[in-house]
Amino acid sequence: MSNIEEIFKNSLKDIEAPYDPKAWEAMSKRLDQHLPVKSVKTSLKWAWVASSIIIVGVAAFFALQKNETNTKTAKNLNEGENPISNENNVESKNATFKQIASTANVKSISGSNNVSSMNDESAAKELLNGIPPKKAENINIPNPGDFGLADSEIILPKLSDKYCENEIIEIRNSNDRDIYLVSSNGTNKMIKEKNASNIELVSGDYFFSYVKNGKNQKEFAFSVTPKVKADFYADEEMVFYKGLPVSSLSSINPAAKYSWTNEKGIVLSREKSFDAHFFTKGNHAVTLTLQSENGCESKITKNIRCEASYNLLAMNSFIPTSSNSKINTFLPYALLERNVPFTMQIIDPKTGQTIYETKSESEPWDGNDLRTQQLIAPNTPYIWRVNIEKTEIGESKNYQGTITRFED
Repeated sequence: MSNIEEIFKNSLKDIEAPYDPKAWEAMSKRLDQHLPVKSVKTSLKWAWVASSIIIVGVAAFFALQKNETNTKTAKNLNEGENPISNENNVESKNATFKQIASTANVKSISGSNNVSSMNDESAAKELLNGIPPKKAENINIPNPGDFGLADSEIILPKLSDKYCENEIIEIRNSNDRDIYLVSSNGTNKMIKEKNASNIELVSGDYFFSYVKNGKNQKEFAFSVTPKVKADFYADEEMVFYKGLPVSSLSSINPAAKYSWTNEKGIVLSREKSFDAHFFTKGNHAVTLTLQSENGCESKITKNIRCEASYNLLAMNSFIPTSSNSKINTFLPYALLERNVPFTMQIIDPKTGQTIYETKSESEPWDGNDLRTQQLIAPNTPYIWRVNIEKTEIGESKNYQGTITRFED
């Protein structure tokens, strides 16, 4: 009972009943129909009583209605229901927006990167008062870094801006995410985070590709210059020219620079074509290196076959008693053609003594033993030795063989 009295008390506290003459006149007529007409004083007394009852009843109705609405709204919020089901239900909207306003600095990010924010209760209060929300362009859009979502800066590897085709380089990725090296011909290589990769380059432009803040990024890395293809041809058979074994070698493609080397790395020539000399029997590896104008190099190695060892083109017999000048003396034929300083000795195989020595191609051995001034015995091999002071690349200074005297 005390609660009801309190409700009446609070309801009547600030209520001021409006005065409407027509309402009082209508009320008076209705009372005259049921109550006997008395004096004016008695009529006014009952009119005041009736008015008080009506006012109290109306006030009680509104007070109970407001209390019921607040109770229902609180219940819906606790159960997670949406109280905004009727646009005219202002009290339900008030309860919802009060709940929104209680959460300060609310930010949300959708998959399309649309960002909305309420930094204080002012936006909620505007909604409570029926003011439409601000347009998207007026909303303060936060940086993704505010949520810890922004990627760190990419540190791209420091490389030269130019490389050569088929060059192998190491690329080291120091970042916390993978990056890709993409070539203009469509090939790509992933370089894992905190890792390194060795990559053989092809001609064209290269780019670094990576993802930053959900977007693909592409930056120029370097260019790879095509190389001149190295290749050469060689004579199928070795020939002798001016007392030397010769194999002609020539580069197929032109280049800015040429370099020919043997298996020991010794440079044979720096020309596009040259005559190579091979002095021992077997295969000899020759490498051609070409360099283009941009400094890119290419090389190729081939084997050149030598069928017999070189021995100054010396014959192994002669006939001192013949009238033919080509066979009646002995001197290795190459010494007549090469025009190089030399020393030749003839040695007795039995004693090891030198029986003849010459340093001139005009003084070949005629078969006489200088110790006895007589011809050597026929059909007996004697040893010859030649020392050359000026040799070709890959050539030995010392040669030797045997020579035998035959009779007519």
